[in-house]
Amino acid sequence: MEKKLLIDVISWRVIPSSNKDNRKCDIPINLRDFVMKNLNQKWRSWKYDLRMKFFKPYQKAQQQFACSNTRVVEELWKKLVQIWSSKELKDKIQDIKLTQQSSTSSSIASVGDTYEQVM
Repeated sequence: MEKKLLIDVISWRVIPSSNKDNRKCDIPINLRDFVMKNLNQKWRSWKYDLRMKFFKPYQKAQQQFACSNTRVVEELWKKLVQIWSSKELKDKIQDIKLTQQSSTSSSIASVGDTYEQVM
């Protein structure tokens, strides 16, 4: 199998740099960071689209392992479904949501405090 961007990893930073190698394209050095950031965003968007269209967490395992997108390698899809279904990832997502909620409520309170001080 030729080198491709993997979908069965949790983060862009985990993908080996050999898979992100841009020597196949003639990209000027000064644009490399921009291209890599753009590629990162496209990769994350594609994984998000796959999750929204094909991952159904309440289905049976055999049904989850079926992805009708022909661009997805079956063995990588199975690994990705296992990652998405893992308790560790669910706990991590829950922690992130709680952190975001607490930071949002504290920033609203600080804005209110500042407003009260001005008045």
